[in-house]
Amino acid sequence: MDLASIMSADPHCVGPEISPDDALAVMDDQDVRHLPVVEQGRLVGVLSDRDLLSEIGWLPARTPAQRAAREGEGSVRTVRELMHANVTTGEPDDSVVTAAVDLVVQSIGCLPVLRGDELVGMVTEMDLVAAFWRIAQKGELDGDIDPLVSERMAAQPVTVTFVTPVKQAVALCHDHHVRHLPVVDGERLVGVVSDRDLRAASCGGRHLEQVVGTIMVPYPVTLVREDRLSVAAERMVGHRISCLPVVDGNKLQGIVTLTDLLEHCISTLRDPETH
Repeated sequence: MDLASIMSADPHCVGPEISPDDALAVMDDQDVRHLPVVEQGRLVGVLSDRDLLSEIGWLPARTPAQRAAREGEGSVRTVRELMHANVTTGEPDDSVVTAAVDLVVQSIGCLPVLRGDELVGMVTEMDLVAAFWRIAQKGELDGDIDPLVSERMAAQPVTVTFVTPVKQAVALCHDHHVRHLPVVDGERLVGVVSDRDLRAASCGGRHLEQVVGTIMVPYPVTLVREDRLSVAAERMVGHRISCLPVVDGNKLQGIVTLTDLLEHCISTLRDPETH
């Protein structure tokens, strides 16, 4: 299986001189989290929504006053200032496994696909998980390759409560190197909050005393321990989400993330019998 078979062809691009607000508007309009940055027909970088949120807690400036406030000295004015210029890329005939390894080892969320100097596609973490799901749909995975969720989940995830301050939740994500925090009331799952939610809420240092319960996603999509990992892939792809709490009734048992699935996909997609 090669990248040409799973990539999104002709991805939407932006130039390096547009504003972060305009880049975020493009992401919202195109429903994407990564944008190739192209200058004079050549790829010069990649921008992610996490870049926007990580660097400046970015939220779109919706009024003239907000835009004016961002034009002060020291403010970030263009995508060039935020984009990643040293970009790992692939070619259309590269192996999907190679791409998966690059994404996991380098902790990157996308891989631009070039034919020569021409940008012809983009492969994301979700594209790779979708490839695993398509193989599963064909009935080509046995129990060893499509294990139970209970065998792959993090059984003791870091959690927060409804009243945990955003500032504390941000610190937990940083200290434990996680991107998702189940929100619990005792042992009962009541929601999920992501690092993106937290950074957007903190918005460059403002509202850090806001509590998690006001920004969490309530009633999240879940799994049970007996589900297969292909079920997790199907739900992540279908709902465009990157984590799934594992529950017994409403009691939190663990969590499966997009990274967990991607690491599993490396070994699964490598197996010639599943191609």
